[in-house]
Amino acid sequence: MPRSGKGLNLRISHKLFLLVAGTALLSTVAIAGVTVWNLSRGFDAYLAERDAQRLETLAHPTGFEPVTSAFGGRRKRTLPNKVGRVYY
Repeated sequence: MPRSGKGLNLRISHKLFLLVAGTALLSTVAIAGVTVWNLSRGFDAYLAERDAQRLETLAHPTGFEPVTSAFGGRRKRTLPNKVGRVYY
C-alpha cells in the first residue's frame, strides 16, 4: 500500500540500485582523479630527469676527436683503399 504524501515513492529495489550506481560513479570519479594526479606528477618528474640528462650530455660532450695543434700537429693515417701506403 503506497504512502500518501508528497515526495518520491521508490521501491527498495530502486533505492538499492541508486545506491550502488552512485557508489560506482563516485569511486570511478575518485580513481580517475587520483590517476590523473599521479600521471601528471610522474610525467613532470620524468621531464625534469630527461632535461637533466640532456644538460649533462651538453656539459660533457663525448665522441669528438682530440684537438690537434695547427703548428705541425698532423697525424699520419692509412687510407683504407690504398693498403700499405702511409700519407703524412
